[in-house]
Order: sequence, then structure tokens, then C-alpha cells
Amino acid sequence: TRLLYRVHKLKKLQLIESRYLPPASRKVYKTVDRFALNPPAQWSEKAREKYLSGDNPRYQNALLLLAHLRTHGASDRESLRSANFNAALLKRLSDEGVLSRSEQNVERQQHTAYAERQKEIILTDAQAAFVEMVAPFIGEKPAHQTFLLHGITGSGKTQIYIELIQRVLQENKQAIVLIPEIVLTPQTMARFYHYFPEQVAVVHSRISAGERLEVLQKVREGKVGVVIGPRSAVFAPFRNLGIIIIDEEHEGSYKQSDALPRYHAREVALYRAYLNKIPVVLGSATPSLESLYNAKTGKYTYYHLDSRVSDRNLPRIQLVDFKEEWRKSGEFQMFSENLLLKLEARLLVKEQVMLLQNRRGFSPYIQCQECGYVEHCPNCDITLTYHAAGRNLRCHYCGYATPAPDLCPQCKGFHILYKGVGTQKIEEEAQARFPHARLLRMDQDTTRRKDDHSRILEKFRRYQADVLIGTKMIAKGLDFERVTLVGIMNADQGLQFPDFRATEKVFQLLVQAAGRAGRGGYSGEVVIQTFDPQHYIFKFLNSHDYNRFYEREMETRKGLNYPPFSRLCLVRVIGDAEDRVYHYAQEIAKYL
Repeated sequence: TRLLYRVHKLKKLQLIESRYLPPASRKVYKTVDRFALNPPAQWSEKAREKYLSGDNPRYQNALLLLAHLRTHGASDRESLRSANFNAALLKRLSDEGVLSRSEQNVERQQHTAYAERQKEIILTDAQAAFVEMVAPFIGEKPAHQTFLLHGITGSGKTQIYIELIQRVLQENKQAIVLIPEIVLTPQTMARFYHYFPEQVAVVHSRISAGERLEVLQKVREGKVGVVIGPRSAVFAPFRNLGIIIIDEEHEGSYKQSDALPRYHAREVALYRAYLNKIPVVLGSATPSLESLYNAKTGKYTYYHLDSRVSDRNLPRIQLVDFKEEWRKSGEFQMFSENLLLKLEARLLVKEQVMLLQNRRGFSPYIQCQECGYVEHCPNCDITLTYHAAGRNLRCHYCGYATPAPDLCPQCKGFHILYKGVGTQKIEEEAQARFPHARLLRMDQDTTRRKDDHSRILEKFRRYQADVLIGTKMIAKGLDFERVTLVGIMNADQGLQFPDFRATEKVFQLLVQAAGRAGRGGYSGEVVIQTFDPQHYIFKFLNSHDYNRFYEREMETRKGLNYPPFSRLCLVRVIGDAEDRVYHYAQEIAKYL
């Protein structure tokens, strides 16, 4: 902070200046070793004696390699290895001058370890109607329009995206498909690559700098027609863009707020589409309240898909009151008796289960285990955040603070829980209760490497695991036919997060998670464990009624003047003198 202050002072005195310098980069090619046969005159004398004196059985492998290269010409290391010529032999012959080794630049082939059987797309009447609604904005006279595709889970939104992209490519234009998480890349790429082979490229943070540069160069040169990826893919340098599709448009991961430049990919996409005079499709089973508001006020064109493909039923939802479970057992349990019984039943019939923990393992609030009470800010109606250092509760919106209670303010009970349960603990508990079950865990700790997402999803798809345990990344867009049970381990963790959008985010997460069950030929079921089963979101969740939830939530937002009825902005004042920082913050507050 002191350094920043000094830099600012020097800039003010015009002794230094600041300018943006783009990071230095060079194209990093992927290279392969190629081996070619040299003329005998370049061989060592000893090599000529060994390999030109006839069929000496001692040098049989070397002679076979020479014959192979005479027949096939120069070959790369991988093809020679496939022909059973090892690295030691190649090195020896190179050292003897028999072979020359060179490096050759090759284009990387993007692929995924994930693979699934793809079916011919036959659109339903409802799907086809939406495609025909968008089609005029793609043709010879393109125009900008934003479409909100509100389709329930399993309604076939991806099939619509594929059909729209097919039409875009027929017009010799390109498409961007944004997805909220890297975890969705393998499944999405497998689907799109099946229908558009050699036309699809993927951009995300796990690919190397060299691979990213190669992909962007292909995009610029028009060698690919479709770019898929998380938020940064919105900047793909297409020259003739025809459509932008944003899947799961409600997701907060489209917003980059932890690094420069700070942006919201959805807003960037909307503006880019406006500049290019092309359509944007915002797809979601749970649209953001802002997008739904824009649709209801006529800013976006709204379309609703209200049934699953093949008329499959939505999953049954069952609430488990954790307070009652606690009273029966006398202690906190991760798994309710109900969830354990249903999990055991699925394992017996060889169906699959997904267990969702809303957060990685830290719960920033406190909750009474006897009545479920959680303390809220009296000014902002936001859950108060627990700070262990000062043992107090604070509102991160208005600054209100109060000591953390020893007794529940509502029921005077003394059983207050201060922290949550992580995915690793759930995995350990599940393994202890079901020793023969095959478990997979997907969270930030198990997906650090580039292909970890693909590897885990492929194992689960191939039925090499019975249970997939994870954070919210497993709730989004994944499609596994054997999954018939989804367990929400603690719905309250996200519900009590200190954010005015907390209720919206949890409702969206629960709807999305529930949508993972019953997508194949099996019926699905969802068990939601909560300390507050009377909360209004569960009533709307049980009836799969997103519109009534929207109306209820918008009523609250309007009363408190929260977005979309206003805009929120954070002004951060930084300095090395507390009194000066406070003074300037006060002045800014008065001005605003």
C-alpha cells in the first residue's frame, strides 16, 4: 500500500508515467523428432562395416530400421516407436551418423478423453419453432437481436445450438459458444466435434500458451468455424462472426472480478453482437433475474421450452429436515437416514448417484442446529458473516456488526454450528458407510491438471464409478443416463451467503442439480437436506415453478432497491494513512 501511494505521488508530480504494455509472447509450436536415412558416405567407418557387410544377426533390429526408412522415407519418433524401434536404437544410429534427426513443427490436435455416443438430431416442434425464430437474423441480411431461451433441464437446448450453428456455417460465418465452467468443455466439445469435425476449437485457461496462440491464429485465418470456451472465448478474433451463444447465461463465473481486465462476458457478448449486427442466444433452465426482467420488459425476445425431450418426467424432489435428524440422533450427521437408504438402493440396482456440496468446505455464517435460525443484517436483509478473529458477525454491505451469540436469539438453544463440511469429508464418510462403492470426487483439488475434468467425467460415464461427489461444478449441464439420484448435502450453505443474490443463486443451483437426475430411461429423484425446509424457495422448487420464484424475488428486490431496479458499484479507497483514507471515503460518500 505504501509503495502504491509513492507511485501515485510520483505520477502526480509527473516524474513518472504509466502505460500498458501487452505481455511479450512468441508462437510456441509443438515439435516432433523426425529421422531420415543419411547416405552411407556420411556414416562412420564402423557403421559401414556393421550395416553394409551383409545380414549380421547381431544387428538385425538396426537393419530392419534401415529397411523401414528406405521403404517409408523419413519418419517421426512416434511412428517408429509404433513399429517397435526403440529410442536407444535411434540414438545409437544417430550417433553413428546413419540417421539424421530434425525437429518439425506440427499443429496441435485438440481432443478430449471424453467420448459419448451421439444421436441424429431430430428437433421437436418446439425446438424447431425457436430455430426458425432466430434464422432470419443469421441470413444474408443479419441483424442484432437478443433471444432468451428459457428451457427446463433436459429440454434439448444443446440440440438447438447445434442446429443454429449449422445454419451459421452454411452462410460461411463463424460462431462462439460460451460455457460457464471448464468442466463442461469435454462433454460440449465431444458433442460439437461430432457434428462439426475439424471446425471446432477450444479456448480456456488450462491449455498452454502455445496451444492458445495456435488456436487463435486458426480463428483469425478462418480455419475453424466454432470456438467453445469459458468467458475469455468471447474475445475470439473471428472476422465474420454470425452468432454468439451463451449457455447457462445466469452463471456468475462469466464475470471476471479477480483480475484485470474486469468484465462480464455476457455483457461483452451483447455489445460485440450489437457492433457486428448478429443475434445472441442466452440459454438457461434458470435465467438470471436481470435477463428475465429484460425479457418481460421487451428488451429481449423470450422463448420457453417447458418439457423434456421424449416427454421424460422431471425428477421427484424430497426435503429432509436436518433439525429433526439432529433431534433423533443427538449429533450432526452428514447423511440423513433418508439419503442413506436411497443411496444404498441405487447401488444395489447399479444406478449412479451424484452428491453435491454447495461450497468447497467453508461456511462463513453461524446457524442454530435446534431451530435453524441464522442472523441477518437489520438494514440489508443479508446474512451476517462470522469473523473468528473478533468473534463477531458483520454485514459486508453496510458495515453493521454485532457480537456472535452464545445462545440462539430465537429459541435460546446452545447448539450453534460455526463451520461447514467439505467434499473430502463427505467422500470419507460415504466410503466408510459403503466400503464397496466406487467413488469419484470432483472439486478444485482433484482437477488441477489439464485433462483431470475429462478423465473423471469419462470414468463416470463408462460406469467405472457409482457415486460422483463434487461442488457446484457437477451441477451444470452434465448428462449421464445412469444417474437417478442427486443428493444436496446442505442447501443452507449457499442460501445464507452474504449476497443479495444468494437466494437466486441457490435456487438456480438446486434446479440445475436436480436436472442431472432422470435424463436417461430411468426416473430421477432428488434429496435436499436443509435446516430450513419452510424457506420459500423449496415450495417453488418442488413445483418446478421458476416464474413464481421470479415474482417473489423481484418483489423483495424492488422493496430494497436492488438490481435490476438499481445498479451497485464498489468504490475502494486505498492509502497508507488511515485518517486520510477515512476522510476521502467520507467525502466520496457525501458526493454520491
